Amino acid sequence: HMSFSQDGPIGGSSISRISDSQFNFATPGAYEISVQASADAAAQFTASIGSELISYTTVTTNGPDNQIIGTYTISTTAPNTEFFIKNTDPVNPIRGGTGAPRSVFTTSTRLSVKLLTPYNV
Repeated sequence: HMSFSQDGPIGGSSISRISDSQFNFATPGAYEISVQASADAAAQFTASIGSELISYTTVTTNGPDNQIIGTYTISTTAPNTEFFIKNTDPVNPIRGGTGAPRSVFTTSTRLSVKLLTPYNV
């Protein structure tokens, strides 16, 4: 799993941190996820819900010295769903020259869906 060592601004209680690499989506629904990481070699990462990788979220770079950026929407149907970003390229982990991450961040937003009721005249 990719680690995110610091918390940014948090609004509401739908998204919380479980560990440096795990997040909890408390409320079922649609979430927009944005992730960015620096890579010093070819690399890729994929989002996962629990242990299941979400294939359409895989993002890659040919490296070196490139940014990997991914933005996608995922849906959850159960409360308290665990979410991870996994480094899915074991040959070239996302890291700086010394093995420490250069920069990695993620933004998660629960999307509101408003259903419109037809109005009869």
